[in-house]
Amino acid sequence: MFGIDEDKVDEVQARRDRRRRRLKRLVVTTLELLVFTPLLAAVALGWLLLTPQGVAWILEQQGEDGDSRITFEDYAIHPSSQWRDPSTWRGVFTGVDMVPKEAFRPTIHFDRVVLGMPDLRRLWAVKEFHVEEAWLIGMHIQAKQQRAAPKRERRDGALQLLRADQVHVWDASYDAPADDPLPPAGVGGIYGEMADVRFDPFSREVSGQAALTARSFHTGTLFLHHIDVPVFKADRGDLVLEGGSVWWEGQRASVHGTIDDIDTRATVRLVVRLRGAKVEQMVRSATGEASPIRGVADVTMVVHSGGDLPRGGGKMDAHVELEDAILPLPSGTRGIYKDIVRLAPIADLDEQDQVILESMAGDLTLQRGTVQLHELLYDARIPVVLRGTVDAEELDLYVRFVLGGDPAVNPGRGLRLKGPLATPAVTWASRDELLPGWREQREEIREERQKKRWSWLKKDGEADAEDELPE
Repeated sequence: MFGIDEDKVDEVQARRDRRRRRLKRLVVTTLELLVFTPLLAAVALGWLLLTPQGVAWILEQQGEDGDSRITFEDYAIHPSSQWRDPSTWRGVFTGVDMVPKEAFRPTIHFDRVVLGMPDLRRLWAVKEFHVEEAWLIGMHIQAKQQRAAPKRERRDGALQLLRADQVHVWDASYDAPADDPLPPAGVGGIYGEMADVRFDPFSREVSGQAALTARSFHTGTLFLHHIDVPVFKADRGDLVLEGGSVWWEGQRASVHGTIDDIDTRATVRLVVRLRGAKVEQMVRSATGEASPIRGVADVTMVVHSGGDLPRGGGKMDAHVELEDAILPLPSGTRGIYKDIVRLAPIADLDEQDQVILESMAGDLTLQRGTVQLHELLYDARIPVVLRGTVDAEELDLYVRFVLGGDPAVNPGRGLRLKGPLATPAVTWASRDELLPGWREQREEIREERQKKRWSWLKKDGEADAEDELPE
């Protein structure tokens, strides 16, 4: 009709309808992608972060290149989390275990771990696990040995750094088995607040600041209680302790010092000060046996451990200011020796054959199983000097009476007590035994005095010569 081809009109109309339908499908598909893709991503992210299965999958992926397998009994979102504010999200893990792939590394258990929302971008991009806040509750570290484990070889695909702006530690503990020659050791009841914490799992370097307390510490016969370290600084494995205190044998002691290279073989140097400590308790804590001398002392000790010292060779160098010192004579001491003490104007001998001295001062070294008395001086009208060693089985002690002159170069006379702690033999000691090298020391002093005399004579001669010069 009217020269119009109706078939062509229908074909054009069909093409237009097909274009409209394609455009509609494209618009609908685009809208679906715009709406459902973020929704699917949110669902996937929620599954990963909010369900035990998703979190377990993340830990499994991260643990592929790690040195430990991490498992947990349960996972839930903390009730304080606000759904509209991801910054408030916190996950609660229950029954967490970290089991190393290498048998000599420690296992770690947590009763509960509460973590803030990690920085996912940094976690996936640079393998850095960073949270603003973390709570570690009921953490127990079970070491397999007391020597430092070798460092791990760094791998690009593994977790590179652990970071937390704030860490709360509640009721943590550490135990290590005997590792010859070291006895079992442990710390219990650790609580602390830590800030700006960084831990490198490969080098094991730690950085951060903390205030820590612990209920107890033990190693061998040494037991410490009520440990308080208000300032604890870590800088890549070097630690500084300030203003600390501990209770030992019922006495409060102040502690400060450094622990360097804790990630390898730590070098420990701590200064410990006690007032009113019982010397017999100090000896018993080192040897496990009774002390040959008793009394109350003010003590300054420097604790050395690790570093260049041999394993088990840690020691405490102590300076003691001793009051009311008592030296019990062994049973079976011959009457002549008791009579010497009674008659000499030095000290009293009571009915239990105990030599009653007054104030003494000197230096000791306490090592595992042994106490060495370098020189303990009773500075009376007739000085008395004690020197020798005490260990878990034997006593070897010299008691020196200096009847005149300088105790540093005059051996005087004295006794040697040697043998089992309860029944040592008492004999006269030679002068060389009482003061080894006294002849050489006396000769050095004589030579030094001679040099000073010639120096004075030379100066006097020069002054006389100047007086005789003509004007």
